[in-house]
This record gives sequence, C-alpha cells and structure tokens, in this order.
Amino acid sequence: MAWVSLQMISIGSLLMHTASHAAVRGSRCTREDTIKDRSDNLMRLYENNLEVLKEPPQRTCAQAATEMRGKLKNRALSPWTYRLNKDTERIPAVIAFADCLCEHCILNGQEDWNYNSVQVNASLLVFRRTRCGGNRYRLSKDFITVPVACTCVVPNYNK
Repeated sequence: MAWVSLQMISIGSLLMHTASHAAVRGSRCTREDTIKDRSDNLMRLYENNLEVLKEPPQRTCAQAATEMRGKLKNRALSPWTYRLNKDTERIPAVIAFADCLCEHCILNGQEDWNYNSVQVNASLLVFRRTRCGGNRYRLSKDFITVPVACTCVVPNYNK
C-alpha cells in the first residue's frame, strides 16, 4: 500500500512539475504533440514500476484466504488486486485502482463476517485536457480519489 501511494505521489509531483507550466496560465493552449510527448514520457516512467501490469490473472477471495504470502496486498486481512482505470482526457491516462477481493476480512484462513473489507482512498493530482481549437488543448489541474488498498474494519451498525 505504501509503495503504491508513494509511487502515485511521485508521479503526481512529476506531472505537476512538467505540465503545470501550461496549466498555471489557465487560458494558454498547448499543441497536442507537446502534451502527448510529456504525458508519454511520464507514462513510461509510471508503467515501468506499475506492478498491476505484471500481475497474474484475478484471484478470488477463497484463493486469497489460502495463499496469504508474498506482497502486502496478498497478506492483508483485506486482500486486494489492482485494475487499470483509463481516461484518455486525463494525464496520466492510466492509473491503477485497488479493488478488495473479499466483502469481509480473512481471519484464521477464512472470511469472518464480523468484519468488513473497505477501500483506502487517496487524492491524486491529475491534469485534464480540453480542446481549445484545432489540435490545441488547455490543461487544468484536478484531484481525483483513487482507491490504493483495502483494510479491515468493524461494521458500521449506525446505518
């Protein structure tokens, strides 16, 4: 979880540094190829470290309960997997989102219905591109909520 969160913060910092020049000026339009070059460079950095691209096929909750070893996301009481969220008008266009494998928590090798698995969210700075004529775009800053992991909690009985 910490590794993914730090990775997202690092990518966000890179984005802020390289793309904020155009975004800060608000009304300034930038050529599509300039934006594409910058975002492609950032995505290469991101994809080289994106563990979701190297993951085996989806596991089930039952499999996770019997295979609690290896990476943090596999050993957690609320194990999770990653899926890629794609948005072509966003920089970065591809972001790894965490999905909880179980509705409840794994205790003693089985799902315990006395606890719930919930997503842990973090804010991530992204840039949105909007067309401003021809092949020119305006970049604007946006914060999105990204699920980065799952955790085990006591159910909320006050609903």
